[in-house]
Amino acid sequence: MRAEKIGDSRKATIQSILNMFHDLSKALLDGDHCHQRTTAPKSSIFCDYVIFGSLCRATVKIRGSLLKESADDITQSANSFCYVTQRIIDSITWISDHSNCSPAPRLTGKLLEALLTPQDEIVTPDHKLSMKKQRQKTGLREPLHIQGKAGGGKQCSELRAVICC
Repeated sequence: MRAEKIGDSRKATIQSILNMFHDLSKALLDGDHCHQRTTAPKSSIFCDYVIFGSLCRATVKIRGSLLKESADDITQSANSFCYVTQRIIDSITWISDHSNCSPAPRLTGKLLEALLTPQDEIVTPDHKLSMKKQRQKTGLREPLHIQGKAGGGKQCSELRAVICC
C-alpha cells in the first residue's frame, strides 16, 4: 500500500508537470501567449514561435526526445524528472524586447507548486514510525536536515532539496 501511494504521488506530480508543458505548447502554437499582441501583432506570432522552438530544442537537447503525453510513459523518478524539467525551463529563450513574454518564471512557480505536495499526503504516520525505528537502529536521534544546491548554484529550500537536488 505504501509503494502504491508513493507511486501514485510520483505519477500525479509528473503528470501535472507534463500538463504544464503541453498547455504552454498549445498556447504558443495557437498564438495566444505573447503579451505584446496589440502593439506588435506580427512580432507577437514570431515571439510565440521563438519560445515554442526554444522549448522544443531544449527538451530534445536535454532529454533526448520530446515530452510524452502521459506520466505512464516516463520511467524517470520524479526527482530526476524535476531536475531535467528545471533545466528545460532555464533554457527557454525569447525575443529580447519581449522579456515579459518569458514563460520561465511562471513555469518555475508551477513546477514548485506541483512538487510541494503536502508531506502528510505522502508520508503517513506509519512511514514516520518506520523511519524513526530505522534511525534508532543506525544511532541517529533526529531526522537529518538536508540542504543542497539546485541547478545553476541556486540554494534549495529544505523541502525542495529533498525533492530535486
